[in-house]
Amino acid sequence: MMIDIPRLRQSGFDAIIDDSAWRAGLNLWMSAWHSVPAGSLDADDAALTKAAGLGRDLRTWAAVRDNALRGFVLCSDGRFYHETVCEVALEAWIEKLIQRLASGAGNAKRWKAEFDPAPLEADLFRAGELLAALNPDSKVLVKARRRSSQSDENSIPPGRGTDPTGSNARSDRDPTGQESRSDRTAPPRGESSQEKGREGNSNNPPTPQPDADPRLARLMKAGGFITVPSDWRPVLDSWLARGADFETDIIPVLEQAGPRLRERTNRAPYKLKVFEPDLAQHIATVRGDIERLREIPGRQAELERAQREADAARESEEQEAERQRQMRAYLAATKAPDTAAEGEG
Repeated sequence: MMIDIPRLRQSGFDAIIDDSAWRAGLNLWMSAWHSVPAGSLDADDAALTKAAGLGRDLRTWAAVRDNALRGFVLCSDGRFYHETVCEVALEAWIEKLIQRLASGAGNAKRWKAEFDPAPLEADLFRAGELLAALNPDSKVLVKARRRSSQSDENSIPPGRGTDPTGSNARSDRDPTGQESRSDRTAPPRGESSQEKGREGNSNNPPTPQPDADPRLARLMKAGGFITVPSDWRPVLDSWLARGADFETDIIPVLEQAGPRLRERTNRAPYKLKVFEPDLAQHIATVRGDIERLREIPGRQAELERAQREADAARESEEQEAERQRQMRAYLAATKAPDTAAEGEG
C-alpha cells in the first residue's frame, strides 16, 4: 500500500490523534489493505485489536478505539470500511485491469491468439463506478477522462455527485474525511480551466450540449446511460420510421428495461440498439402487431427458435404416448396366455 505522505500530514488524523492511537490507526489501514474485501476490517473487537497491532490487549484497544477507527465506516455487511484505503485499492485495481487489457491485446496481436476483453472491461467499468462514488476527482478517473474525450466501451464512468457515506466534507487530500473538498475545484497541473470546461463537470454524468437534440437527454435518463450512445440518432430514427412513438413507446420501454439490463450485465448500457428487442416486445404486446415484431433484428430468430422448441416438445409427447400405447399392448398380449392357462387348469 502506497501512503501519500503530504496527504497524510495535512489530514486531521495526523494533526489531533495521539501517538498510541496514530500507531494503531496506521496498523488498521495496513490490515484493511490486505483484507478481503480490500479496505475493510471485521467489526469484532478482538479481531480489531489484533489488526491494530495490540495482540490481545483489549484494555488498550478500548482506550484508543474511537481515534484509531477515525475514517472507518461500519457498513451493512458488518465490516468497517475506510474510504481512502478503498479508494487507493480501487485505483490500484483499475490500473492493473488496464495493464491486463493492454497486455492481452498485445500478446494476441503478437502470437496471433484470440483475446476476449469483455470480462476485463466489465470489471474495469464496475471498479470505475465504485471509485467514482468514493472520489469523482480521483487521479485515475481524471487521467482516463483526459485520455479519452469521446465515449467508448472501454471508458471509465465519470463521477457522480453523491457520497455513499452521507458526508460531503471528505477531501481527497485527507484520508480521514475531515477536510474541505475545495482543493478539488482547481484543474490538474498542465490543464487550463478552458480544457476542464470542455470535459464537463466531473461530479455529474455527461450531458448533451445546450444546442443538442433535447430527445437525447430524455433517452440517456430513461435508459440509464452514463456516456452518450454513439448510435442514438440512427437507431432512434429507425424506431420512429417503424411507427414507434417517442413518448408512449420508446421512453417507457427504456425506463422499464434499463434497470433490468443493468442488473443482468452489472454495467450501464453503451448502445441504444440493445433496447431494440424490448421495444419490439412492447409493440407486439401493446398493439398486437406481430409483423412489426418480426421486423426487429434478433426477434425473428427468437420466434423461430421458440417454434422449433414447441414442435420438438409436441413430437416428444407424441412419441411418449406411442411408447406407452405399445407397452400396454405388449402387457396385454403377454398376460392373455397366462389367463387362458389358469382357466384350463
